[in-house]
Amino acid sequence: MAPLQKEVHDQQQCLKYTNKLYHSYVEKINRIDGVNITSKYIGETQWLKKELYNQLENEFPPKDNTSISEYFEAFHSYFSEAIKNVPEIVVEIQKKERFSIQASDSLIQKSQKCLSNYFLP
Repeated sequence: MAPLQKEVHDQQQCLKYTNKLYHSYVEKINRIDGVNITSKYIGETQWLKKELYNQLENEFPPKDNTSISEYFEAFHSYFSEAIKNVPEIVVEIQKKERFSIQASDSLIQKSQKCLSNYFLP
């Protein structure tokens, strides 16, 4: 349960940091006045965009760096051990009655069984 708690805590920290970035951005936008207002808006928006991209890169690393077994080590080891006991090939011999015509068979089933018995002895 500890990895899940850590993940939740990390997500909460990420959300708090994002909230802090947006509040900082809004404060900076509200203080803009004077000459070159448009360029200042653009500059602050680019700053926010850069900060958010940096946060996303830290929060979500490239897929090739992550593995499911890292997050679920206990499950992965248990499953690996359990699957060792499962045979690769399972052969089940079908009963002869399955291929003979039964009273409960429909007309289609009866004709299919008759044909399969004729062509596949």
